[in-house]
Amino acid sequence: MSPLRLPLMRIGAVLVAVGFILSACGDSSGARIEITDDELAIQIPNWPNQIGLGQTDVQVWRHRLQRSCAEGVWDHDVAERLAAEFIEEDLPLSLRGDDSVPDVVIGAQALWLMARNACGELFPPEAIEQGPPGIGR
Repeated sequence: MSPLRLPLMRIGAVLVAVGFILSACGDSSGARIEITDDELAIQIPNWPNQIGLGQTDVQVWRHRLQRSCAEGVWDHDVAERLAAEFIEEDLPLSLRGDDSVPDVVIGAQALWLMARNACGELFPPEAIEQGPPGIGR
């Protein structure tokens, strides 16, 4: 084996490892929401208005909608799973007058509608035809 071959193999292994790390950290789905903060701010009131939880931070919602679009929020099961997670995260921000927990299906409807406005081009036609969770199921 030539003296240069071993260092080159090590460099190659390092580059492969770095590639795996970078792909794990990034969004490999390609689902990017192309929406301004102002446009996003118009969508955010759907969440507190429909379920009574006051998460209104634009960056939180940018991340959530990015994730929702990447994971396929148009699928009702995905929408309900994500809504349940976001409801749990937002319970400390409750605007409700009691200790009740919002209905997950209503949260999924709000999330579906918000994502439809943020990344509607990713929604399959049959998902749009079916509509949000809890409607036409």
